[in-house]
This record gives sequence, structure tokens and C-alpha cells, in this order.
Amino acid sequence: MKRRIYQNEIEMPEVAISESGSEWNKTGGWSTVVPVHQNKRAPCQRDCPVGVDIPVYLDLIKQKKYLKAYKIVKETNCMPAITGRVCYHPCEDGCNRKVLDQPLAIHALERFIGDWGLDNVPVKKHKVDLSKGKIAVVGSGPAGISCAYHLIQKGYPITIYEKESKPGGMLRFGIPEYRLPEKVLDKELKSVFDLGIEVKLNCQVGKDVSWEELKKFGAVFIATGAYRSRKMNVTGENLEQVKPALELLIETNLGKKFDLTGQKVLVMGRGNTAIDAARTALRCGAEVSILSRSGQQEMIATQEEIQMALEEGIQILELVDIGSFEWIDSNTARVNCVRLKREVNKTGKVRYPVMEGSDFSLTANLVLVAKGQDSELESLPAELEKDQSQVQADRWGKTSAERFYAGGDLALSAKTVAFALGSGRRAALAMDAYLSKMGLKSGEENILVTREADLNLAYFMKAPREEDVLTEVHSRKSSFKEVNAGLDQEGILREVARCFSCGTCNSCDNCYTFCPDLAVFKDNHQYRVYTEYCKGCGICVQECPRDAIELALKLGEES
Repeated sequence: MKRRIYQNEIEMPEVAISESGSEWNKTGGWSTVVPVHQNKRAPCQRDCPVGVDIPVYLDLIKQKKYLKAYKIVKETNCMPAITGRVCYHPCEDGCNRKVLDQPLAIHALERFIGDWGLDNVPVKKHKVDLSKGKIAVVGSGPAGISCAYHLIQKGYPITIYEKESKPGGMLRFGIPEYRLPEKVLDKELKSVFDLGIEVKLNCQVGKDVSWEELKKFGAVFIATGAYRSRKMNVTGENLEQVKPALELLIETNLGKKFDLTGQKVLVMGRGNTAIDAARTALRCGAEVSILSRSGQQEMIATQEEIQMALEEGIQILELVDIGSFEWIDSNTARVNCVRLKREVNKTGKVRYPVMEGSDFSLTANLVLVAKGQDSELESLPAELEKDQSQVQADRWGKTSAERFYAGGDLALSAKTVAFALGSGRRAALAMDAYLSKMGLKSGEENILVTREADLNLAYFMKAPREEDVLTEVHSRKSSFKEVNAGLDQEGILREVARCFSCGTCNSCDNCYTFCPDLAVFKDNHQYRVYTEYCKGCGICVQECPRDAIELALKLGEES
């Protein structure tokens, strides 16, 4: 018989696999385990302070279903166009993609969908139920806005009290225009307020309206921020040339013009406020240096912001502290410094003792101190339990006073926009549970997180990370225009295609295809298993690229 070679499967004739069926052979009786399709939490979502379901909305962006993606984000994050610009994106630190090449640029994808939503999704006013009880929110920063947003979704009438003439809190006054344009902030705030939230500006609680009056509300959320700059407690700190770094940022954002041309400016600090103040002073014409008590890699500021500061010509003096200031003349101060050394003790704790004989001096026309901020607690209700710098509140924002909740920088040690948004959302859930007399469920217990080792990397190819488009250094040094232009739509689609969708089934059909017993079937777009024929071999688990299947004991089986 002449042998025939088929070039492809199309040329091959249909041949029966067997002469008879094998339904009689119920191989499932051999096993004690069965595969279970169960979505798990991706590390990016676990690390997101706001709790955004990142893999789901990224998969929707892949499919160009932008409206659905935007709605998923807005379930937890009321201002993605802002967080996409200013969040320090801890979600990227835990991204499993880094074991293959580089973490996903989640911040750029969030910014894209946030901007798309502002441009394309109309805001509809929510109906409120007056019988639910009115809620007062004190402060219109990220925590207050987040709390109000999530409560009005549940039908509560909301009134925000803001002592300034414009809303936004630290988003407006503490973040420079080149990082967060005012027009983006205003559009995000409008999209929240237009839901039906009442905002009273130029109204300071404790002065224009009493705390006693607010007790008439069903619940009160306090998020007045942290605006009091910490002192250094060194000699000469009260010199005219020494000012809080936050003061420069606030006055610049309020429109005040500073001409620092030719002046030497020193910034003391190692966080984002220090970097923001340094880059702001540079744009006002100054020659700027940052003094950091730690090394550059251990600074609190994000490495991206540090790198941009260095690119712009700002010098960072590492392991340096200020001992005192001396007056030279009305325009100049002597800054007496010491060098520090880095030491690690047996427990791994890092400390920075002074290096003996390391004294040196610098001169400056302006010194900006960014040692952190505390909250102003004096005007708050006496029944609120406080420590030296903030209000004491539990994870859900509940304070020692009945019906009073607190969040944001007023109650958190982690003073970031994302943590503030998360605290506002949690407080909203707690207030709703209290007012509706329903139990509070976090929904976070016993949720499995997909690890790097749980993925099947054979199904993923290396692909370069899309980098943000930045304004050229020479043109941005003297301009407050936004530096980061983000990614264009083509770049967005290339970048989102890199997502592993960790722990989230996206119907790749591997389990269906590779099952040797044909025990996996589809039922209404979901995978199910014929337990009579599944012998628990685990091939489907191994071939799942995303860790969305696990083997579980059959009901009634002993472990």
C-alpha cells in the first residue's frame, strides 16, 4: 500500500477514534480531587490602596470595551484620571509580569481610561432618599470626595463643607500643575459633584458652622487633611530665609508668581513634597539642591519623580542633615550640615547616625523644609480621641465619638492620594452599615492571591514596557505645563496586551482543549466539569496560564 503524507489537518480524512463510546468508563471514580474554576486576586489588586479590580478592567480595555472598563474602575475609584497621574502605583511593585520582563504600566492604563471617561461618559444625577438620613463630609480632599461619592451611590443626601474658596484639598494646593493640571482636577471634581452632592465653600466647620450643628446629621466624615508643616527644632529655623516647602507649593498653586532667578535654594526632605518643591523652585528660576537624610534609593519619593528631578538638573546630596541656620544678611543664610552614615542592626532596621567630624556649611537664599505634615487638631470636637498629630480611627474610619468617622491624612500614617481615596470608600461602607443597621462585611477574608510560581509562563512572550511620553527636559525646566503626556491609544493597546490577567479566567479554552477525558465543558460561557469522568489528573491546572483553576477535595472525601 502506497504511503501518503498529509501536508496539514485539512487534507486528513475523518477517522473514528474508537469503534464504540467510552461513556461506560466513569474514570471520575478513581479520583479524590476535582478541578474548580475559581478566580483569585491578582497582586496588583491586592496592593491597590483603593481596591480597584485591575485585571478585569484591563481585560476590557484589551477588548476596546472602554465604557465597561471605566465603570469597573469607578466602582471603587472616583477619580482615575487623577490617580493615573499622581498615585505612586504600588500595584506595579507586585506585578507578576516582572518575572518575565518588566511590570505593567498600570498607571498609564488607569490614566487613559480615566481621561476617556471624562471625555465620553455623561454624568447622571443620582436620586437621594431623604429618609436615609443626611451625611456631612468635612473637607473636600481625596478622602472626603471619595466618601461622598460612594455614599451618594447608595442614595444618601450629602453636604460637603470646605473652608477654602475652591474644592480639592491637597490635590489642588499641594500637587504642582506640571503633575496634575487644574483642568483635569476640575473635570474630575465636577463629575462627582454633578451626581447631586451639595458643596459649601468658604465654610469652616468650627467657625462658620458649629460642630454641634453637624450632630444633627445621621453621620459625619471628617477629612480635613494635614497642612501643618513639621518643625526641624534646630537653631535659626525661624530665619526669614527658612520656609515650609508646602507653603511654596500652596502659594504657587494659588497663582502667586515667584521670581527666584539666580537664587540658591536648598530643600530639606526625602519625600514627594521635597521633590515637588524642588522642581517648583527650579521652574521659578532657582538653582536647587535637595538634602536627604537617606540615600537616593531609600528616599520616600517615587523613583520616577526623583529621576525627573535629576534630569532637570536638581542635585541630591545624600546622607546629609541640617544642624542649624545662621543669618548672613537679609538675603542669605548659612546652613550648617553634618554627614550621616548608614547602619543596619541585627533586626534589619536602618539608622543614620552622625559621622564624627563631618561638619560642613552651605549658603542659600531660600531653604524649603519638607519634613512632613501634621493635622490641626485644636478645632476638632473634644470627644474625638487624638494623639499628637492625628485623629484615632479604626480601619473603617470609626472614631471614639458616636456617628463620627475620620479618614485621609487626618487619620492615616500613609499620607498619599490613593490611601486617602481608600479610606473614604471604607468609611462610606461603614457609615452605610451603621445607618442601615446592616452588618459590615469587608469581603476580603480568605481571598487567594496568585503568585508568580502559580502562572504558566510558557504561554507568555516577552514584550517591552511602553514608556510614558515626557516633555523634553530643556523645555520643561521653565514651564508648569504637564510633563507626562501618557500613552497614545496604540501604546495603550500594546501595553495592556502585556497583562497576564493573573487569577482571572479569560476563556482561553486551555482546560477544555487539554483535558484527556473530555471532562471539561462550557455551560453559558462558564466552564464546568463532569465529575463522573474527571480523574483529577491536574493537567487543566498545569495548563491554565493564569492560575484560575485549582484542585479541591471532592465533597465527602477525607484529606
